[in-house]
Amino acid sequence: MKIDDNILKQFCLDGQDEIIEKKGMTISEILEFLRSTSKRMITKTNTYFKSDDLLEKEDCLDIIGYRFNDFIQAFIDLIKYLKSIDGNPLDKKDGLSKCVWEYKRMRDKLGQDEEVFLNNMTIRNDLAHEYFSYEMNRNKLVNLITNGIEGSSAICDFFDEYCNAHNLLEGIIEHPE
Repeated sequence: MKIDDNILKQFCLDGQDEIIEKKGMTISEILEFLRSTSKRMITKTNTYFKSDDLLEKEDCLDIIGYRFNDFIQAFIDLIKYLKSIDGNPLDKKDGLSKCVWEYKRMRDKLGQDEEVFLNNMTIRNDLAHEYFSYEMNRNKLVNLITNGIEGSSAICDFFDEYCNAHNLLEGIIEHPE
């Protein structure tokens, strides 16, 4: 199905006659993506707690959950890249738990929000896949935003410092095939 050109013009895509799929991202781009994702989650968390409108609160949780999953995937990709360039590559089948463990090994000390955020990352599959336990998983997401969403910012700070200190900003993570 082709999207009507008039609809596309509403999105100010002038000059983008053809969308080209990216084959990879620089570390700098991934860090920027992580930072913007973290800020969006924090902003929507603040909106959630200020609102009395149930539909607005539900929309905030949807956005936070979606961005949470994006953050986690970029986190996994970045940890795997960092481990590969330090000569200790992770196996392709290594998942989120292994990446969180590796991140904790890289850090001297974790802040409380950072620890809560990392622990909640490991239950991501519950939040993303167990739709039949929707209400319970929504409660887990509310717990995350109540007790640790700022941890995403601490993770971004660490990655910024680490990648800058090791001159990694121009490195490229290729899109998995």
